[in-house]
Amino acid sequence: MKKCVACGRPICGSDFNQQCMLCLLSLASDPSQGFGDFVFGEFQGNEFLRQGVLPQFGDYELTEELARGGMGVVFQGRQKSLNRPVAIKLILAGHLASKEAVRRFRVEAQAAAKLDHPAIVPVFEVGEIEGQHFLSMKFLEGGNLRERLGEFVPSTRDGASGTLRQQRKIAELISRVAEALDFAHKHGVLHRDIKPTNVLIDHAGQPYLSDFGLAKLLDADESELTHSAAVLGSPSYMAPEQAAGNHGNVTTSTDIYGLGAVLYELLTGRPPFLAETPLATMALVVGAAPTPPRKSNPYIGRDLETIALKCLEKRPQDRYGSVANVVEELQRYLAGKPILARPITRPEQLWRWSRRSPWVAGLTVALVLAVGFGIAGVLWQGYLARANNFELRVALNRSHRLNIEAMIDRGEDSLALAHLADRIRNDPSDWQSAMLATSIVRSRRFLRPLSLPAGHEGAEILHAVMHPAGTLFATASVDGTARVWDADTGAELCRATHTAAVNRVAFSHDGALIVSASSDGSVKVTSVASSEEILKVPHPAAVQFALFEPDGSVFITSASDARIRFFSTTDGGQLSDFSPHSRATHLDVSADWKSLLVGCESGEMSLWDISDVGNPRLRTELPAVPGLVACSLVNQDRYVCVEKGRVSYRSIENSQVIFERDTRLYSPPAVAFRSKLIATPVGSRMAQIFELEGGRTVSDRLFSNYGLVSAAFDSTERWLARGDLDYSVIVTDLLSNRTAVSPLLLSSVPHQLRFSDNGERLFIVSGEIYLQADLPLVSRSAAVYEITGATNERTFRPDTARASLTAASTDGNWFAVADLKGNVHLLDRSFRYVRTLRIVDSQFIVGLAFVNDSRRLVIGGADGRYSVYDVETDQVVWKAVNTGHAAYCYRLSPDGELLAVGADNGHVTLWELESAEQFGETLFHEASLNDVGFSRDGRYLATASDDKTGKLWQVGETKLLLTMRHPAGVQAVKFSPDGKRVVTGSDDFTARIWDLSTGRQQGQAMTHRSVVGNAEFDSSGRRILTSARDGSVRVWDGYSGVAVTPWLMHKTAVREANFSPDGRMVATVDHEAMRIWEADSGLLLTAPDFAESVSGIGFDSMGTRSPFTVDGNHVLWGMVIDEAKLVEVQAPPIPVPSWYPDLLEAIGGQELDENGNLNFLPVGPLSRFRKLDDFRFLTMIEDPEEYYSKVARSWFRGEADGR
Repeated sequence: MKKCVACGRPICGSDFNQQCMLCLLSLASDPSQGFGDFVFGEFQGNEFLRQGVLPQFGDYELTEELARGGMGVVFQGRQKSLNRPVAIKLILAGHLASKEAVRRFRVEAQAAAKLDHPAIVPVFEVGEIEGQHFLSMKFLEGGNLRERLGEFVPSTRDGASGTLRQQRKIAELISRVAEALDFAHKHGVLHRDIKPTNVLIDHAGQPYLSDFGLAKLLDADESELTHSAAVLGSPSYMAPEQAAGNHGNVTTSTDIYGLGAVLYELLTGRPPFLAETPLATMALVVGAAPTPPRKSNPYIGRDLETIALKCLEKRPQDRYGSVANVVEELQRYLAGKPILARPITRPEQLWRWSRRSPWVAGLTVALVLAVGFGIAGVLWQGYLARANNFELRVALNRSHRLNIEAMIDRGEDSLALAHLADRIRNDPSDWQSAMLATSIVRSRRFLRPLSLPAGHEGAEILHAVMHPAGTLFATASVDGTARVWDADTGAELCRATHTAAVNRVAFSHDGALIVSASSDGSVKVTSVASSEEILKVPHPAAVQFALFEPDGSVFITSASDARIRFFSTTDGGQLSDFSPHSRATHLDVSADWKSLLVGCESGEMSLWDISDVGNPRLRTELPAVPGLVACSLVNQDRYVCVEKGRVSYRSIENSQVIFERDTRLYSPPAVAFRSKLIATPVGSRMAQIFELEGGRTVSDRLFSNYGLVSAAFDSTERWLARGDLDYSVIVTDLLSNRTAVSPLLLSSVPHQLRFSDNGERLFIVSGEIYLQADLPLVSRSAAVYEITGATNERTFRPDTARASLTAASTDGNWFAVADLKGNVHLLDRSFRYVRTLRIVDSQFIVGLAFVNDSRRLVIGGADGRYSVYDVETDQVVWKAVNTGHAAYCYRLSPDGELLAVGADNGHVTLWELESAEQFGETLFHEASLNDVGFSRDGRYLATASDDKTGKLWQVGETKLLLTMRHPAGVQAVKFSPDGKRVVTGSDDFTARIWDLSTGRQQGQAMTHRSVVGNAEFDSSGRRILTSARDGSVRVWDGYSGVAVTPWLMHKTAVREANFSPDGRMVATVDHEAMRIWEADSGLLLTAPDFAESVSGIGFDSMGTRSPFTVDGNHVLWGMVIDEAKLVEVQAPPIPVPSWYPDLLEAIGGQELDENGNLNFLPVGPLSRFRKLDDFRFLTMIEDPEEYYSKVARSWFRGEADGR
């Protein structure tokens, strides 16, 4: 009696694939078996899955499990004898493996060992160690096609051009896999399990066919593998003959079906058939027709759809005759030629379906004939409406994306984050939005709450002060307490208790003590560390002011009895006192603690000499100011006086008004000043910055959304923070007049602002405002916010002059930055300074590049002299080699053996780096050179000149091969990677493609509205990037010159434009900022990185571009800006984790609800900080190397990730 191969039970009656009915029913009803690898006829006990594997395995060291299938398990390991990484496959059952499993494992080894092809994973060794059978293979780091599916599947958001680019990538990949499969067939091996997880990808993006675990040797006896003749493969990728169990019909056509299934999934993002259980999926494979890919994305080309569907034909004879035919079809598609297969027509589809279901087909035909004519018109109109709606959705999607880019351009980063978070939440595969949002988080400054706002249980805060270091702050309240808070945690550190309201609190210089002044007539000195009351000094009246002398040995008080007193901190003894005109309402001490400015409620002011605190003396009486609001000392001999409706800056010596301005105040804190500048309201919604000495306006008017309430300068007087009646805080960079920090939204009005001395923290006191009251501000809470820095870049600022040129070594270990004074600064791989070189006599370096050995650095001067320096030995190889004429264009050959130099007199010379001798004869143009470049093989040189020509030369033979003429000067010239075309950019506003085999222009001219200064091919040669001085950038087809993207517009002339190494991104630099764009769609991928530079230089030379690093994850930028930057531009992985949109909203403080309405998430309520705190916890428990966790962690820590 036959037995079930899965459970061993006897099989009574008919069987299906040697399995009993109970196992078949279990299989059909249990979705948990999934759709991955399975072999119905192979026993898979849990004890096999849990079997441990020793780390040491013969000559191999196993490090990590990579994959597990129905019969085997694959580990990453290292072959110790050769010290190379390998992948090791073992039988899953180990020592308990059946003879059947061992036999099949040997078949896989034999199949793989027979195949030596560059697109098939090579097998290094097959053997057995202590009863465990194994085979070792090449280890590929790029994962499998299933894991990287998102890089290939075209999206409707990509539009027609983007989808076309993705389809070409898909066709190239499938063509390479098909070539490998054809090679296997020609060597007698059927794979029988073609699917995405069995296509591995290396670091360069090249595919490899792997896992011949179900392979069949055409010359082997199939009867030897009886159990495996059950159902072999993965249901979604099985051919119908496999799914039906017709194993005699399993031929090379079966693999063609699997290849078509993979192609179908790459086009649509899903396999051709997928149901809830494996048996249900196999039923679809046998009886259903696949949905045409164009129904999910109308932009998919008919030719590629036809190739996929022909591979997926139900009958083997209807598929391609061989895999070689599939390769030929794909190559025809890639070459732009018509394919040989024709799409299946509707009648053919109907006929094939009717053969499968004749009775249903007859009834359907009758029904269709009865009603078809009546509804045909309606269906056609519905189709047109759907097509129009689809196009409308694509247009609206792009419009929304452009609207987000406009928000970023206006500095509305938080609003942009809310919209991007909504897009990512709706489509986790939207990597473009994820990259843009991440760029905002990592490149923009935010006010990050260090703790929840501190308060006095709702009681009014009368005074609040931050210690200059920004680590502590203190509050004084009507509840009779003064409290000290830890700025980082929000914890209360100490409390001084009085019996009435506390009017003032102040820190000692070292932050160890506070002094508090109360209406109960007492002043207390309290230890911050222990909360111990050090002193209590009674006064005869309520005390309004108290402050420490810098060394903490003396404190000053002012009481309502109109007397100012000096006390010793040591014993509380009174040292002296004096009486101003009336009760003091304002006290301010000079920085040297020698002068005290007293403002009284009567409006009278006086200046006192307190250099001897035991004997204070009146220095001078100052003019009284009715309605005095505030007064403060500035610069020793000046003071600022704020009154209702006016602010003035005056001389102490003669009371002369130096600067005066009418103003409109909601509150005294709306006026801010330091040693040089003053910010004052000039209208209900406007503030303006003036120089104190002379009153010169130094900024445009700064507008508030509602009304200015508070303001503060940082210590450098470059940043101004402003608090608005709309509850927002805005920080402006006065040098660029841009928003320096993303606006912060509070839950109440910001009354008081103050920067820490280092400018890295901002103290905010907030509460209500009552505009009609005499004392309009009622403060309720206070908190310290940290200003986050950029975490996506590392910077280097030369201390000698502005950065001018940059270079990166091929191995990534060295960076070089030239400055405008002829110095070259070397940096290590972490962008840290190593040393400075001064080996070029010229003050202007115009060429800088590492040779491809990553050791030698070539430095070219504007005087035509170049030098070569060895960075490893710190030795000058050649110094000041004279090329004969002033030069602006330097370019190394790809092999690093020659240096081309283009001079301003039109001469071009080649120099051997090894000997510093001229190579060949001089080449000539009739005007100065703008660009020189080698072909990739180094055999040809192209030059561009102001003489209106580009020229092609054969290297070494001084042979002019071609002259490319423009109506005006030629600015740029670049070879295609294959060396068969050249693109030129010209002063005639065009870029042109030249076919070097014919010497003629190819395709149409690519036209801008100004001089085209940059033009280059991508790494594939299929696209061209151009930029012009009108601020326009565009990507074009590299053969026809047809536009691929819309215009990528900039506000100023574009200096640089470069493709990333893989051609996926474009980096552009104008005179204001650097931006990264997606090359296919033209979508912005990063927020602008602002750094203003001088005007263009008018030539292209090595070092003048902002190159991507070799891995494409960073851009090196340093062309005539204050500091060189290494900016991270890594594309994020997809899908985006579900928590990431929530984090973006928490950082920005805004979110979109389900109806698209904008909701604010203020800092004040507990909910938002708890939300942030949850993410802080999340980043500690998730994989520390995971991309999104690293972004969150670096934001919370305020530090850039290391390279």
